[in-house]
Amino acid sequence: MNLTELYNNLYTRSIGEALQKFAEQLENFRDVDFGSFKPKEIELVYNDWYQKRHIVKTLHKISLQE
Repeated sequence: MNLTELYNNLYTRSIGEALQKFAEQLENFRDVDFGSFKPKEIELVYNDWYQKRHIVKTLHKISLQE
């Protein structure tokens, strides 16, 4: 079962069953190397659920450069 099928099954199973299946899938990915990245800055933003461009406002930026 892939993660999409797992997500879709959340609505047809009890929450306990769904959480158990999700935990099983997480275990399957325990040793997968998804890579890494080093961000140069982070932003605190105000936004709506859908990240609509006209609503998103940058409140503060924090540089992570040394």
